[in-house]
Amino acid sequence: MLFSGSSALILKPTLPNVAFGLLLQQWLDAQFEPDECQRRFERLVAAKKLSPELFHPEEIQKGGVVASDTLLFGAFGTPVRDWTLYAQAKRGQELLRAGLRLPTESVSWVAQLIRAAGYSRDAEDLRGAAASHLTSRFAQVFGACLEPAGDEASYGAWPVVDAPGIYRREHASLVIRSKTTTLLLDPQVLSLGEATHFSRYPRESGPLELDAILITHQHEDHWYLPSILRYASRADLPVIVPQVPRPNLLTPEDFSASLGQVGLKAIAPAWGSTLRVGDIDIDILPFYGEQPTAGSPGPADGLRSWGNCYRFTTPEFSAVVLVDSGSDPLGDMVEAVRQNTEQRGPADVVLSNFRSFPESINIGLPQYALTLPFEQLRATFAQHRAGNVRSMTLGVDGVARASLAAQARYVLPYAHMFQGIGVDADANLEEGVRTGLASRGATTEVLDWNPGDVARFENGKLHIVRGPPAAPSAPGAQLA
Repeated sequence: MLFSGSSALILKPTLPNVAFGLLLQQWLDAQFEPDECQRRFERLVAAKKLSPELFHPEEIQKGGVVASDTLLFGAFGTPVRDWTLYAQAKRGQELLRAGLRLPTESVSWVAQLIRAAGYSRDAEDLRGAAASHLTSRFAQVFGACLEPAGDEASYGAWPVVDAPGIYRREHASLVIRSKTTTLLLDPQVLSLGEATHFSRYPRESGPLELDAILITHQHEDHWYLPSILRYASRADLPVIVPQVPRPNLLTPEDFSASLGQVGLKAIAPAWGSTLRVGDIDIDILPFYGEQPTAGSPGPADGLRSWGNCYRFTTPEFSAVVLVDSGSDPLGDMVEAVRQNTEQRGPADVVLSNFRSFPESINIGLPQYALTLPFEQLRATFAQHRAGNVRSMTLGVDGVARASLAAQARYVLPYAHMFQGIGVDADANLEEGVRTGLASRGATTEVLDWNPGDVARFENGKLHIVRGPPAAPSAPGAQLA
């Protein structure tokens, strides 16, 4: 590809400007004392010039939901008024940035430009196209994102995808490969955050010929439109996405609508259905968990991070991918896996994030706090201070229980962010899953593997093929 390993792009519908992280931090600093929280909240709204129609500040004193219906649902409907386009690149030690608002009618053309840059070898032609259609500053930065001919990325290379197996890539990205079919999950290249080690991503060792791309849910470390465009070498490549009954604060985009806007083919199957791509059967499992609360009472009906988990059945192996799931008022992922096992039989391997994410009050997902009554947040804050923290994700014990429900022979960790090829950011959590399995008498093996490694089945047994050696980190400041 032509994109350098230090470039990043944003292309997404423009969303309401709400300082969720600052707002939640103000409430944490005030220890959820209502009078002080309301004072701080109103000062922040004034200082950031936030739209007053998005909030009901008086609900802090009443213990109600502070976000208005406009913020929870109304701000995310269609048609989208405009999109945000942003590019960032390094030229030597210089960091270049440019951004602009993009009219909806221009989105398709920009998407074609990003797609072309993913597989074209003519950087000068692409720079010329950008200069003809975009502002001079943006065209300059976009041009700096393109790798000069013969210049290799500084952050290593992914192994060639040429044989059946499961290829671990950046953060929650996986390649599922059979003899004839290649699927890519949750690609993150071109993103700005930890999911690509702050835009330090490896290059491809060769063309990655895909039969489909699959998305689990809409958090930016899983759904990232420029990354999808980079790998969508043809417009008819199917992109399998969750159904979104109604866009909302927790799922602000309708996946299918956004993909249609950029000229890609979306497939949004229902939970419980099965698709076949090539010689791989894909069961669409529910995405329970990573919602504002693990149990009742949860947010209003429809106010949800909509997503999918998946089971892949290939001629060589079967794998259940649980990503960041857990339990919530709608259901329990362990039970969903158990039901799938009854229908499909045991799975060879379960892949999951092993981390526990605190419910309701989570600085990594600050918008979640706006979906719940303030009195409920106060109670949760008191529980957290007392050491009673409930997880919205499976955590190590939940992964052990889900693996038993799948009757899996192996468990593989993933989705632990990305710090480079050969590095697992949370290898210390594996022992907790092993303990949870052993305490239940299970013989399931928890295997160590890292980004860049490949899990392959030979004669019915899984073994790990270690990836290429890690490249040294390039000097200079982090991109952020």
